[in-house]
Amino acid sequence: MNFKPSTTHPILILCILGMACICSEPAHGQMVNSVGKIMPTDAAPLTRQVYRYLIPEPQTLDVNVRMYGSPGGFIFEPLLKVDPVTSEILPGAADRYQFSDDGRVWTFHLRRTGKWSDGRPVTAHDFVYSWRRALDPKEANPYAFFYYPIEGAKAYNTRVTGDPAVVKMRAVDDYTFEVTTTESCPYFPYIAAYGGTPPVPRWQIEKYGARWTENDKCVSNASYMLDRWVTGDRIILKLDPMYNGPNKGYLEEIIWVLKTEGSAIGLLTYENNELDTYNVDAIELGRVESDPNLSRQLVKVPIPRTRYIVVQTEQAPFNDIRVRQALAKAIDRKALIRTVLRGVGTPAYAMLPHDYPGYLGENYRSVQAYDPDGAKVLFEEAGFPGGRGFPVRELWVRESALSIRMVAQAIQEMWRSVLGIEIRIRQQEEKTFMDNMYQHRISLGLVPFTSDYPDPHSMLGSLWRSGPVGAARHPWKSVRFDELVDKASKELNPTTRMAFYDEAQKILAEEVGGIFVYNEISLALRKPHLRGIRMSDSGYPILPALTELYIGREE
Repeated sequence: MNFKPSTTHPILILCILGMACICSEPAHGQMVNSVGKIMPTDAAPLTRQVYRYLIPEPQTLDVNVRMYGSPGGFIFEPLLKVDPVTSEILPGAADRYQFSDDGRVWTFHLRRTGKWSDGRPVTAHDFVYSWRRALDPKEANPYAFFYYPIEGAKAYNTRVTGDPAVVKMRAVDDYTFEVTTTESCPYFPYIAAYGGTPPVPRWQIEKYGARWTENDKCVSNASYMLDRWVTGDRIILKLDPMYNGPNKGYLEEIIWVLKTEGSAIGLLTYENNELDTYNVDAIELGRVESDPNLSRQLVKVPIPRTRYIVVQTEQAPFNDIRVRQALAKAIDRKALIRTVLRGVGTPAYAMLPHDYPGYLGENYRSVQAYDPDGAKVLFEEAGFPGGRGFPVRELWVRESALSIRMVAQAIQEMWRSVLGIEIRIRQQEEKTFMDNMYQHRISLGLVPFTSDYPDPHSMLGSLWRSGPVGAARHPWKSVRFDELVDKASKELNPTTRMAFYDEAQKILAEEVGGIFVYNEISLALRKPHLRGIRMSDSGYPILPALTELYIGREE
């Protein structure tokens, strides 16, 4: 039985009875694409089934250990998939799965017809190799913590032991992959569907090393495969004729137009019909809204992303909770959103965005809400009256977008105006920023986090639970917070589970483990010929999986 995961169900998912996609014979006159998928009746000719959009040039397509900044998840299929509109768990490389009564032993039955793009079968052994590789500390995978619910995974990844066999997963046979978690884990299907958990081709990695995702070397297992990568220009994907699973695409080609540092590619490229979608920066919103044509193509959609300030809570002066509380209360979020972001965003006073599972309203609004007088009192109590004696510190910024730099500058000015302190802004390349964040070297850092799956564990448990340097994203520690998210992660009663997360979030907000600034709203331009768009329950037009998109005929 298939059903949408819900916080009202004790395990979230019961079972999947999905089977590999078997396309019926096309009726007379129906168009099929190059891999035999029947096209919608309003689809444009196959020669026009090309989708183009802009991305930063990735360092690699190796999602197994380099998920940050890598679009490689589109050419590798994990065990399961999550519907981006309904959050329903769907078949991927596995056509069904089951779990033990205690919620600890998870058994995935792989599609027996699954193939790699070079024709080899996709097997359970591929997943054992890939998941162990993702946990190997030598690979320095920043998302290794995703696998920590698996028994032995954390011990192996954090070098408590050097034996990968302690990680409790195995190939029962060629097409049965079994995983044992330390405790019951109601959100484990989301991990199995995460874009960083697909298999990778061992034989190519052993032959080519880090170069295995380059042209003519990349072997994948999803509907699309790498056709060619032209450095500094574009990456082209094409349909993989070997793929016979349930997630076949309509589009003949997907072209990632690469935006390199200092590149002039932007809105003009979309206006010149060289892109089918374009993510609009808030700074460009005025121009877009004033243009009759562009304004009709503009889409605004709330996304599960919170922008916050990571704080080095273990070092002075930020180890003083009064300093952190003052910094939080000195930010006028509503003014920032109104003036800098042109109204695109909602104030954040805790980690979970509005309409997110487990979000229980404005329970914590007073803790970090704008209160300049209260901020001044706290700063004086901390020994910095009027900012006197406060050391000059840096606010690190990860993205190069002009709107984000302006957000940082607005926060800098608010802190100067309310607290009398001087904070310098430092731009950092994304990988450098992330490496330093995991090493807890950043005093203050403005960073976004987008939910990886629709469950509070993604944005609270896996993100904020304390851990050693190199494994945990933040230095903040709270024994009680850790206890609560650990309880929640294995709790099968949904009401009790959400209550644990709610109490944990309250601690995070009150202790100012991070300074929460705003929840983001996506601004995107979409060409009218882009079809397959679906509506969310809230009435927003959502881009579905790339395999559902197609180019429609001009009306």
